[in-house]
Amino acid sequence: MLSKFVKERFQGEISLWDTITKNNTQTFTNLMSTKSVKVDNRTIVLKSDLNCFNRFITISQSRSLPLTDVLQYELGILPYSLSKADGTPNTTNKSVLLPLLEQHISTETVSNAAWIVDGMEVVHTVAAKFNGSYQDFSRSVLQLAIAKSCENASVHLVFDNYASEVSIKGFEHSRRAGNARPLQLSKVHPSMNVTSSQMKRLLVTEKTKNVLVGFLTDSFNDAKNQDLLQNRKLYITNGTKCLCIGKGVASHEIQELCSSKEEADSRMFLHVKYEVNKGSEHIIIRSKDTDVTVIALYFQAIMSTAKLYVYRNAYHDLSASVETLGQGLCLALPGYHALTGCDSTSCFYLINKAKGFKLLQEIEYAVAVMQLGQSFNVSEEVFEMIEAFVAALYNFPKSKINAVQVKKFKKIQSSQELPPTQDSLKLHILRTNYQTRVWKLSMDNVPICQDCEYR
Repeated sequence: MLSKFVKERFQGEISLWDTITKNNTQTFTNLMSTKSVKVDNRTIVLKSDLNCFNRFITISQSRSLPLTDVLQYELGILPYSLSKADGTPNTTNKSVLLPLLEQHISTETVSNAAWIVDGMEVVHTVAAKFNGSYQDFSRSVLQLAIAKSCENASVHLVFDNYASEVSIKGFEHSRRAGNARPLQLSKVHPSMNVTSSQMKRLLVTEKTKNVLVGFLTDSFNDAKNQDLLQNRKLYITNGTKCLCIGKGVASHEIQELCSSKEEADSRMFLHVKYEVNKGSEHIIIRSKDTDVTVIALYFQAIMSTAKLYVYRNAYHDLSASVETLGQGLCLALPGYHALTGCDSTSCFYLINKAKGFKLLQEIEYAVAVMQLGQSFNVSEEVFEMIEAFVAALYNFPKSKINAVQVKKFKKIQSSQELPPTQDSLKLHILRTNYQTRVWKLSMDNVPICQDCEYR
């Protein structure tokens, strides 16, 4: 730069006193710089990690390092096969699994069945178009919750219970809330009016949801709402407790259904077990969540005393689905669903659930994925089995995942298309195993391990 300055200023035509332009020297700050771009009303954070990627390749060539040694480390500050550039997990469309799982639809109404209803799903459905008082809101929720059940049926209204601020689904809750401004509410008065937009803001935080659930529980005990029940028994969860409400009968706590489980997805199956123990032969689960269908198929595969149905505008006969899909595949579903991306785990970049589902129909892979969630610990043998399955997802069956990276390296257009390194995959499997274990313990009223660092 000095020689250029002398040549231009002393020997050339540029004056010594002319302005010197600033050089955009690259530093570590530039490497980590971010810029925001508006695309479809979403802010996408773009990180300039290309230089980092190039440096790894330069090191490999200048120091004669084998590519296998270089690619055993992530080519960026994050495993981009599992996360976005801003650090958030890769997400997938869970619902693509449903047409593959629910192949048998019963056109007839299932009578004399117990109903297990996702409470927050009912609340959101009513809230979307509601304008009126909280008292009318509670009545609308109760009407929808019992709408399809028989007059003497047992109806279980199950809500989430987020007493702790730390949750395995914390990111998903933040994503769903978006930029909505929470509505602060410490107590609900029945005569207060509320609009659909206000209700949407009220349902943003877990704290206000708990306030609303507490109000609904008290409101259902009111004589006017009890008239709607007729001869039904309503079981409603509120925090860790579960109350039984009936017309003309004082509400009372059901100890077997008291639980510290966070997710309604898993707590619903504690209620399924309760109905099975009571002798119910037909149990209908009302939920649109893919997670619920996956867990239901798992338990239907190991349970022969009752038939389970999932109601979503039609009755889906899960016992018939188990016969079609096979017991082995159904037992592997929770592990597969968590491994390939759910609300609490990342998905592999460009690997959709339908592709992996075809692999899961091979007994070898079904047995491997079935091992997930058997305990909170993962053995080295299980790691190797799952590693082989993930390699098959990337079209290199029975290979080590680091070897797959080398084979795919020459064919990719971005680092995201590479599979995760073995180290990153192990962490992903640990988190996957934790979530699968939680699901498999859904019928057990036991505390879930809270101390896992991969939670």
